[in-house]
Amino acid sequence: MILGNGEVYPHKGKFYALDRSLDIKTGSIRYYVTFPNPGNILRPGQFGNVRFVADMKKGAMVIPQEAVNELQGSYQVAVVDENNKVSIRPVKMGERIGAMWEVTEGLKPGDKVVVQGLQKAREGSTVTVKDWTPPPMRWFQKRTSKRSPNKCRSSSSGGPIVAIVIAILMTLIGGVCILALPIAQYPQIAPPEIQVQTHYTGADALTIEQAVAAPIEQQMSGVDNMNYIARSTRTVATFD
Repeated sequence: MILGNGEVYPHKGKFYALDRSLDIKTGSIRYYVTFPNPGNILRPGQFGNVRFVADMKKGAMVIPQEAVNELQGSYQVAVVDENNKVSIRPVKMGERIGAMWEVTEGLKPGDKVVVQGLQKAREGSTVTVKDWTPPPMRWFQKRTSKRSPNKCRSSSSGGPIVAIVIAILMTLIGGVCILALPIAQYPQIAPPEIQVQTHYTGADALTIEQAVAAPIEQQMSGVDNMNYIARSTRTVATFD
């Protein structure tokens, strides 16, 4: 078990029970494992990651996942012979184990495969062979050193200061740009609009236009900066 701080719990656990019902929300199945707890290191509410061997295959052949080229459901690897020449070989893959991938068919022990630069490897091309170093297993690395308090303090306090300075600079630059922007580049704003609505009981549309609409239009004509005048009259009949 890997604890929340990244350290490996020194005691191994034992399988206890299995809940065969599948959680439809997470797609997972619940396992119950018991661990010895001398010294009360494990407490309720703690989080951790448990790794266990679900199946044991002896003599299984695994290669890095990045060495496999997948194309429309088929898999290929680039194999390098003793003359450093590349040959593209179809393979069949099994289960994925971490960063590795099980090869069930297509390779034999001792074959060398291209891990990095697979896209550049072509059939019959000659390559320069270098040993590939697998990345370290982070899950099983113990933290042998701790960060110094000074470094943690400086990194946590430096972030907000930089953000505040950037925000101030952006505000100042925005204010200068607004002052320097010509008025002609401002967006057009709709001019104010005046609406006059009247009701003339018992009159038809022609009477309303002659007695109301026409006099108002005569009085409003000639007003400075007026764009247009529009009028409409209608007769509405109601019955009880």
